[in-house]
Amino acid sequence: MMRKDLKKLFALHINHPYQETLKMRFLSDEKDRLEEAEKLYKEVLEINPDDYNSSIGVADCCLYMDKLEEAKELYIALIRRNAYDNYVRNQIMNVNEKLIEYYKQEDKHDTISIFKRAWCLFENFRYQEIIDLTEGMTVEEENENQYCELLGKTYAGLKQYEKSIEYFKQWSDKLEKETDENEDRDYNLNYLYSEIGNQYKKLERYDEALEYYDKALAINEDDVDVLNSKGNVLLLTGRYEESLNILERGLEIDGNFYSLYINKCKVLLELGYDGDALDDAIRAQNIYPYNPECYLLQMKLYNRHGESDNALQVYETAVKYFKKAIDNMGNEPYKVFFNNIARCYRRLKKYEEAIKYYDKELEIFGGDFDLYDKKAGVYVLMDKYQDAIDIYLECLDVEGIDPVDVYDNIGDIYKDDIKDYNEAIKWYKMAIKLEPEHRYEYRKIGIAYYKKKKYKTAIKFYKKQLEFDEHAYTYVKMGEAYKELHNAVKAKENYQKALDLYKNIKYPDASHYTEMAKCSKELLIVLCLILQRMEQ
Repeated sequence: MMRKDLKKLFALHINHPYQETLKMRFLSDEKDRLEEAEKLYKEVLEINPDDYNSSIGVADCCLYMDKLEEAKELYIALIRRNAYDNYVRNQIMNVNEKLIEYYKQEDKHDTISIFKRAWCLFENFRYQEIIDLTEGMTVEEENENQYCELLGKTYAGLKQYEKSIEYFKQWSDKLEKETDENEDRDYNLNYLYSEIGNQYKKLERYDEALEYYDKALAINEDDVDVLNSKGNVLLLTGRYEESLNILERGLEIDGNFYSLYINKCKVLLELGYDGDALDDAIRAQNIYPYNPECYLLQMKLYNRHGESDNALQVYETAVKYFKKAIDNMGNEPYKVFFNNIARCYRRLKKYEEAIKYYDKELEIFGGDFDLYDKKAGVYVLMDKYQDAIDIYLECLDVEGIDPVDVYDNIGDIYKDDIKDYNEAIKWYKMAIKLEPEHRYEYRKIGIAYYKKKKYKTAIKFYKKQLEFDEHAYTYVKMGEAYKELHNAVKAKENYQKALDLYKNIKYPDASHYTEMAKCSKELLIVLCLILQRMEQ
């Protein structure tokens, strides 16, 4: 078909320069003519070395001709030119899959081949296979640093951040002991301090994260990635002015850094500079329109000022870009784009469309609990509670999904939406039977009994929950129950404990302050009740 179309086009003698590109793309699609296509792409690059599409064409030809290592080098060079090119990222993963099989055939005891294969696995997110591959591996001294880096990044991918830190510190400790300072040593230490900081950040150990980011910046004060990470931690810890200064410094160095604009937008939101925040969200969208966060922030800002039409327009734009991203991915679209389109339709209250995209994602990628949970959540928004429960029940037949999560969420629907508290208690108790130390289940049962006006039974379950976790919210709920029992003294004790716990949170967010305000109000009410009774 394409051959006929091209013949018709060339017969018109238009001589448009893009005809040559079409011809080369056609040749590369015909696998037996790849060498000719590669030659033509290279001829274009001789005339215009910066031609991005022809560079992709050469890389694609190498991939299809199984010149795998050459193809990978070319794709990596391209991703350095455009970090947001999802097609190239996808092609790197395709090359890696072929290289993994290729390195499997080489000597199983060859350290270099093992490392090459392991890095390909890492780039394709196959972390557990790396652990299996390197288990019991003899590592020569010259490869110790690479081994520490590989395992550090792999355990980070597995979200085992403590282990990740352990491997990164093995390497950094070794470098710190070296007395001969040089560029390689400084470069590696800057990288390691940054990675260690990132893992502490994920563990929410923010002071330690900042300590290591500062160590990295002491080596390279212009490291934009570290400036962005430090700015984000300062944002998370409520140090907004400091965060803003760090992020603006990063943007002076690199004005096209997507995450810097996103973090700066969030800081400006907290400081109340909504107009400037909107400008930064739009700048982020212009840099990389395929990430949902820039749209979410715009939507939040428009909604804050009652501009719902603008907010909906933003989400229509987001859907357009996510669909385009899927088309560009060919046969292996990124899962995140399906999820993002569904999320946008959900915000637009186009629930049937949202469900359609969740179903597409389930069909292509299979299901995890999070995906079923999101789909069920849409049915809840539609008041189709039985449909939502049926979705959760489907999960029980899916390998790898914990039935405790299923029972817990079904209980939530009966408690929060259907208001059938007996049925809610039944499902929560099924979860406890499987996992007796599932701490939040006891509090939920307590809330259900409270709704049934069985306050003493509610208190019993709140106390059981406190055996596992001394959470402020549980003390608040227990205070409410004692207040209903007209035991103002006990209510006061529990509200006070809740308030003390809220005050001790190291990095409170807006929700914590809201809960503190509610708790303070309730505490004041019961104190007034106690004083009234004393006067009587």
